[in-house]
Amino acid sequence: MASFRKRLGKWQVQVRIRGKAAISKTFPTKEIARAWAIEQERQILSNGYLAKETRGIALRELFDRYRTTVTPKKKSALSESYRLIALSSSSLGRISTASIKPQDIAHYRDERLTMVTSSTVRREMVLLRSVFNVAAHEWGYVLLKGLFQSISLPKESHHRIRRISEDELTQMWDALASQSNPIYLIIAQLALETGMRRSELLNLNIKNINDTVIEVVTSKSGHPRLVPLTNKAKEILSNITLTQDSLLFNVHPNALRLAWERARAKSGVNDLRFHDLRHEAISRMLESGLSVAEVATVSGHRDYKSLFKYAHLDVQKITRKLNVFRNQEDALHNQNHALIGR
Repeated sequence: MASFRKRLGKWQVQVRIRGKAAISKTFPTKEIARAWAIEQERQILSNGYLAKETRGIALRELFDRYRTTVTPKKKSALSESYRLIALSSSSLGRISTASIKPQDIAHYRDERLTMVTSSTVRREMVLLRSVFNVAAHEWGYVLLKGLFQSISLPKESHHRIRRISEDELTQMWDALASQSNPIYLIIAQLALETGMRRSELLNLNIKNINDTVIEVVTSKSGHPRLVPLTNKAKEILSNITLTQDSLLFNVHPNALRLAWERARAKSGVNDLRFHDLRHEAISRMLESGLSVAEVATVSGHRDYKSLFKYAHLDVQKITRKLNVFRNQEDALHNQNHALIGR
C-alpha cells in the first residue's frame, strides 16, 4: 500500500506491504510517484513477497474477521452479520485471497440473481466490496485492491406494493397469540400502530415512554424522534407491566423473527414480512388525513422520496374520496346555478 506526502515542492512516496520492509523515494510530481509505487507493488507481489496469511487465507476468514471487528460498530449489525455468515458458507467463501478474480465475483452475483431479488444481491455486493476495501487498505491484503472496478451492481428492484387486509391481520394476531410468549403479539401490534421499525421497538427503554409520546433514541437514520402515543398504543402497552428502568421488550431479534415465521406458516398468510407492518402503518397514516410532513415526523424519514417508498395508498379509498369531492363540487355548482336563475 502506497502513501504520498508533499515536502519542499516534491512528492515523497512510501510503499508498505505486510511481510516486507517499507521502501520510499522522492519524485518531482505525484503522477511519477504514483507510477513508481504501482510498479514497486507489482514487483514485490510477483516476487512472492506476500504475507503468509495473504497467500493462503480463504475469503470466509476475511468475512468472519469483518463480522467480528467491523460489523458490531454499525446500526445494521444484526442483518449484516447474517449476510456475512451466508457469504462465509457460500462457494465464494472457499476461494483464496490470492486467487480470487473479478469473474468469480460476477459468477456469484449472477448465481444469486437466480435465487433472490436484485435488491438483495445489490446489498450483498455492496457489503462484499466493503469487506474487500477494508482488507486491502487496512489489513494488508493488497491483491484484493480494485477487484470491484469492473463489476457492475444489480439495479434496485421495484418496490413491492403489499397492503395487509383486516382478515390477514386477524389471522396473524391469532397465530401470534397462540404462541407460548404473548409478547410477540404485543410487539407486532405496536409496530402496526406506531410505524416503528423492529430494531427501534426492541431497543425501546421504559424510560423513553410517557403519557403522550414514545421517544425513539436509536434509529436507523441516527436521528432521535418522537412518536405519538395514541390511545390504541396505550391499550396495547397496558398488556405489559412497566415497572423498571430497562428494555421494554426483552426479546432477541432472531427470536422475534422465528416467532413471526411460525405465525405466518400457521395462519397461511403468504409473503408477509414483519417490516410490512411499518409499510401498512405509514399508508394508514396518510389515508387518515395526516400531511406528508406529519407522517415523515412520525416515521423518521428525512426526505419525502424515501417516505413514498413506504406509502402504498388504497386506490379504492382514493376513488371514494374523489367521488365525495366531485359530488360536493357538483352540488355547489347546481346551487350556484339555481341562485343565478332566480
